[in-house]
Amino acid sequence: MSAATIRTELVAALTAVALLAPETVAFAQIAGVPPAQGLAAAPLCVLAYAVLGRSPRLIVGATAATAVITSAAVAGLTADPDRRARLAVALTLLTGGILLITGLLRGGFIARFLAPEALRGFLFGLAVVIVVRQAAVIVDVPTRTTNVFVRGWDIAGAVPHWHLPSLAIGAAALIALLLLETRLPRIPATLLVLAAAAAASARLRLRSHGVAHVPRVPAGVPRFLVPDLDAAAWLHLLPTAAGMALIVLVLGHGVAERVRDPDDPPLEPNRELAGLGVANLLTGAVGGLAVSGSPSVSLAARAVGGRTRWLPMVTAALVLVVGLALTPAFTLLPEPVLAAVVIMAVRPFLTVRPLRTYLARDPRAFAVAATAILGVTTLTLIPGLLIAVALSLIIFIADASHLHVSELGRAPDGSAYLALDRVPGLTRLDGVTVLRPDGQLFFANIDRLAAAVDAVPSQPGSTIVLDLSASFDLRLSVLNALRTIRRRTEQSGRALAFAHLYRAARDAVAASDLADVATYQTLDQATAPGAADPGTPTLATR
Repeated sequence: MSAATIRTELVAALTAVALLAPETVAFAQIAGVPPAQGLAAAPLCVLAYAVLGRSPRLIVGATAATAVITSAAVAGLTADPDRRARLAVALTLLTGGILLITGLLRGGFIARFLAPEALRGFLFGLAVVIVVRQAAVIVDVPTRTTNVFVRGWDIAGAVPHWHLPSLAIGAAALIALLLLETRLPRIPATLLVLAAAAAASARLRLRSHGVAHVPRVPAGVPRFLVPDLDAAAWLHLLPTAAGMALIVLVLGHGVAERVRDPDDPPLEPNRELAGLGVANLLTGAVGGLAVSGSPSVSLAARAVGGRTRWLPMVTAALVLVVGLALTPAFTLLPEPVLAAVVIMAVRPFLTVRPLRTYLARDPRAFAVAATAILGVTTLTLIPGLLIAVALSLIIFIADASHLHVSELGRAPDGSAYLALDRVPGLTRLDGVTVLRPDGQLFFANIDRLAAAVDAVPSQPGSTIVLDLSASFDLRLSVLNALRTIRRRTEQSGRALAFAHLYRAARDAVAASDLADVATYQTLDQATAPGAADPGTPTLATR
């Protein structure tokens, strides 16, 4: 590693720590967890994901999403702050357990069912939630903890009560960050602005002017503890933990994709689940709140050049040093400046260009993204994410169920079999009709194949060959439908044959009462004269 790379990674790690440490303190307060416990847990979760996770640039830590969900989940269960903290820690442990078990059971495919437009809408909505929350911090007014529109209304309605010194320093930080990022992109803008804010706070005594600062956090090392709760309390938190696990996975996966370079290897969802699961288990074991990929910290570190797997390692070490010895330094940071940094960090999620592209080229994708945004901003995070997941599943089923069935003809030179409706000049086969479902067969689209078979003109003595090359497996519902297709075909005096069966599909057919249907490796074999005559068929071997 060159000296320039080491210097860049160190600057990126310092930038990450400058955000991660005060954010962890702030989010721990929101969640009802002692800030010292949250800060002590921070290096463990960063290190756990760095070792087990796939993305070298994802910094795992407390996020606004996990803090808000934790606060909402435990606030209504008890008024005792100590029990509320224990419940928050239990929620973290349950979330980590669900993530780890799902990863070990190879349930990472869940991440693939979230359509890109639904994920983009969720992250856009989450960024809006974070920006509005931080805007309330900049103007220093209390707001109701409901949806974005109510919180925005509270901010707008409290204009006469806005704290002008806080607004001034927050606005100055935003302007400085924007100018530095656009005019001097090589300079670590976040680190520079935070350092300048701390110096200005000490010089101008901003605390005496009523500007809120990061609270003092006692130093300490991580200590393992298990919350003392009865079984009923743990069971009561399970549904929320399942929703939290989904939020953690989607947010972590989304941020990891956002900071991934084009030449990086693809993410492995099962490995992501395991890494995030262990990170949450370790965090909960020392009394911290649930963690995920931090959008603000990860994006800020990437903006100043953080690229290698050393980034989270160095970040974890520096956070540990901060937790042990440097926590008093963070009391110099004005909260409006920290809020401005968070707003700038999540700004990449607020780009509207992809939404414009969806609107112009794919209105359905735009509708999905817009619905996800509205769900997150109006119904809070878990319902909003569930809407996005439901929409993704509906899209998948709708797309897969619109199966196109092609009738194939032979090319004049006999080299290939192609769709008659797409390639002119193909030769129709005498006495044989070849149908190819252009997609995996399953319960929601098998009726399309049945309708295509029924539409073939009845010609006694002819053969219908089903080219099943697009189906890697045949489930019981499909086999039952194929049995019905066979019966109706034979009732009309025609024969049925299969071609291009993959091994799993072939085994499924062989284990059913379709085993005596003629099955061929190639269409040339299936369409040869007398191929479907009774006798021993040639089985596929793939």
